Order: sequence, then C-alpha cells, then structure tokens
Amino acid sequence: MTVSVQLHPELRKWVEERLSRYPTRRSLLVPTLIQAQKYHDYASPGLMQAVADLLQMPASEVMSVASFYTLIAKHPVGKHIIQVCHNVSCYLRGCDEVIARLEERLGCKVGETTEDGKFTLITVECLAACGSAPVMMVDEKLYENVRPDQIGRILAEAN
Repeated sequence: MTVSVQLHPELRKWVEERLSRYPTRRSLLVPTLIQAQKYHDYASPGLMQAVADLLQMPASEVMSVASFYTLIAKHPVGKHIIQVCHNVSCYLRGCDEVIARLEERLGCKVGETTEDGKFTLITVECLAACGSAPVMMVDEKLYENVRPDQIGRILAEAN
C-alpha cells in the first residue's frame, strides 16, 4: 500500500509555470522529480504517485523513469548527494583514490549516508565530463580533475 503524499504547493506552482514550455506533460517528468526532491527529500512511492497524478500519467511510468536516473533518490538520503563517476576514464585517472578519500573523510562507504545525515556518497556510471576525469558532483556542482587532496575543500564548500 502506497502512503498518500500531498505535494508541496511550491512544487505545484513550479510545474504549472513550466507546463507551457514543454510539448507534453510527460516531458516535464524528470525535471519535476528532481525538483520534488528539494521539497520532499526523496522520491518515495507516494511522491511518485502524486507526481503521476499531477502530470496525468501512469504511476508505473513515473516509477520506471525514476528507477533509471541516479539523480532521483528512491530512499532517504543526506542533505548533500556526492556522486563520483567510476567509469573507465575516471577509473584510469584515479577515481578509486578519490572514492577512498571520501569514504575516509565522511566515515561511510559508497551507498551510505553519514551519521549526521549531511552527505550520501554514491558512484555513477558517467557524469559526461570524461575529458576532465576524474569527476564528481556535490548536489548540482560538478568538480573536474579531482585529486584526493582536494576532498577537504570540496566538502567544506558544501556545508
């Protein structure tokens, strides 16, 4: 049974303001799910049902799309999401060292959230910046040519 979620009024307003800019309601799905996380923390089944109702589409389609994107959290996460690319370009340029330093500094492993709830660390297949590998994102900010000795500064910027 899915728990009913009441969408935040600002999210509803955000969607209504953008409907005319998109060819269909369906094309607004991914931006809406990403925006929804700013008000609802993560895309719970109830939130996905409410978004489906708002965009007038099947909940199964919303859930299918949400499951594809790493930017859409499907479980509770920290205040800041750290994504580290671990694809071949980043791997060859040292992303494993960056990940190890992040785990050390945060006190959690990939896929976990820090005890204080500030950070969730995940790896992703690609952040579309192979030419400046290794790369990582903190929330919506991309960091390129990341070295392990930069991790302290990057984490401080997120606070």
